[in-house]
Amino acid sequence: MLHGERTRGLGQSRGRKSPGIVLRDTLVTARTEVLSLLSSWAALVAEEAGLPLRPRREVTALVKFLLDNLSFLVSHPAIVDAIEEFARVCTRARHAINPTDYVALGLCERPGCGRKVYAHIDPDGVGSGGNRVSCEAGHAVDPRQWLSLALRFAHGGTGRKGSIA
Repeated sequence: MLHGERTRGLGQSRGRKSPGIVLRDTLVTARTEVLSLLSSWAALVAEEAGLPLRPRREVTALVKFLLDNLSFLVSHPAIVDAIEEFARVCTRARHAINPTDYVALGLCERPGCGRKVYAHIDPDGVGSGGNRVSCEAGHAVDPRQWLSLALRFAHGGTGRKGSIA
């Protein structure tokens, strides 16, 4: 496997081998994480709310179920965990869908967070959100703070170029 991609052949056509379907591992992983997270929270809601029916294990059915039971979910003691998990999975899914170059700058300074902060650089200016700095939990760093982060990084910060996933 090269560059994190899987290829499944579709057979031959007119004597030539088809290139097959290319599946990017990051997309497959992101979809699996989204489906698993939605399934987990839907199961929790169904079980704790005593609901007789559970949704099919597909994204649209699970999202509809969670939205239909949103009042139960938001009043649940673990809602903060849910929000953090959804933010983290959504960040990775967005990155899988529309990868940009980025640099890890250190840890989020928002109280109670401590997640990795990344500078996301969209070289073409056509990606989702353009250039931005945020942590894995989705906390945005104000552009006025970018310089202090850059200086901290330049003086021994923990930055490295790579992949969130």
